[in-house]
Amino acid sequence: MIGQVSLATLRPALPGVALYGYMVRAGLAEVPVGTAGSLHRAGELTAIYIPTADDEAMRDLVRAREDAVGSSTQAKHRLKAFLLRQERRYPGQAGWTKVYRRWLTDLSFPLEPQHIALQEYRDTIDETESRVERLTNQLRAHTPTWR
Repeated sequence: MIGQVSLATLRPALPGVALYGYMVRAGLAEVPVGTAGSLHRAGELTAIYIPTADDEAMRDLVRAREDAVGSSTQAKHRLKAFLLRQERRYPGQAGWTKVYRRWLTDLSFPLEPQHIALQEYRDTIDETESRVERLTNQLRAHTPTWR
């Protein structure tokens, strides 16, 4: 320990720069204690935060939600591509509103395979949106107790 800061939580003030000829590796400097102390007193080292297991768990949950949002967006794009291939265009302005979803529900196709494909696309969107909602609720539930 140097003062109140552990050497494990110090990094050079300029990232990627060697400290007076000493090699910096993985955020830890292979620097003799006396040199590290004088570098710290000179302000050449800055404290960093090392994430805890709780921090990493929250990051994983955030990443899972981001993945779910991406999946939902992809599913919506696939449905729109399907509709364009069938030459079905929404007459309104904005998509994914209640009116747009009602329009999607009212669509029908002359061939059964097309109708099945439409229903599968809609079901996929419903599933991905519910996944996003579940993960968002989990984030809201865990955020107050984190840190």
